[in-house]
Amino acid sequence: MVAAVPGAVTNPMAAGTNALLRDGAELVRDAQDVLDSLLGPGVQSLPSGPDPELLDGPLRILLDRLGARPATAAALLRAGDEADSVVAGLTELELLGYARRMPGGTYVRAAARLG
Repeated sequence: MVAAVPGAVTNPMAAGTNALLRDGAELVRDAQDVLDSLLGPGVQSLPSGPDPELLDGPLRILLDRLGARPATAAALLRAGDEADSVVAGLTELELLGYARRMPGGTYVRAAARLG
């Protein structure tokens, strides 16, 4: 599979990706387009991983702090936490599909996982 993000037709730097699209590459407008291409139309997240109940202590605690409202890593810090550990934990939760990074560097708990 070849996919490309389109560029402005007036921008010479976009000539390569626009040529790929002209020649049949799949159009990528956002992350959902990539998920549709890899996993099928309408899939909202990657297939499920480990059960949240099986996450280790610090990750489980951090996941419990996340809600539906966007929060920064700083807002998720508690007394005794190290900022680097919280940021690393959020990244790990995101990679596992339990958290989503939103605009402005905020995070939310991901919707129900598939599987």
